[in-house]
Amino acid sequence: MNVKGFGSFTFPVCILITLVLLDNCSGQVIIKFGRCPRVTVKDAFDASRYIGLWYELERFPNFFELNQVCVTATYGDAGDGVVSVKNVGVLEFSLFGILFVFPVSIEGQAVAPDPAEPARLRVSFFGDDEGADANYLVVDTDYDSYSVVFSCQELFGIINMQTAWILTRGQGTVPANIDDLKSTLTSFGIDVSDFQETRQTNCPSRSRK
Repeated sequence: MNVKGFGSFTFPVCILITLVLLDNCSGQVIIKFGRCPRVTVKDAFDASRYIGLWYELERFPNFFELNQVCVTATYGDAGDGVVSVKNVGVLEFSLFGILFVFPVSIEGQAVAPDPAEPARLRVSFFGDDEGADANYLVVDTDYDSYSVVFSCQELFGIINMQTAWILTRGQGTVPANIDDLKSTLTSFGIDVSDFQETRQTNCPSRSRK
């Protein structure tokens, strides 16, 4: 096998295959051309005030929350600058006309790769990736009622995958300033029409710890 020739052939093919797959996943992930938007984050972010239970009010479509409702995120102080993360939801899907409902959850941790920018966090669920770029940007929060989070990953330098969340302390409670929050995202070049409401009715009870 000519490894060098094989490699030079597969790279553009991989790009093409990836673009085709992403195109066929329309509606399940937000794909944009170009680099990720440049986003400013919450000034003087205080992680100790951020811990606790948050309810997902709206989100961009993404693979890892496909068909999930009643989604919550609970953050805790794990010590040494590490924030524990527990995401919980209810997976609903129909098969042959039958509705299936399953509780789902995943646990991980978050750290700030650069302590000078505590609102730019790296959340990981599958092992230690210390030193990797931030993937959880707290754009704005008042700690007591709302939080706006953005995440973006560039692929091959020509496209990017975006995810965003609006979280609230109250279940299904719409912040009074939600239009202002979305306007902030818009000012960064983020299309807020991609937000979808997360159902927060008929949900199991959750501990606020």
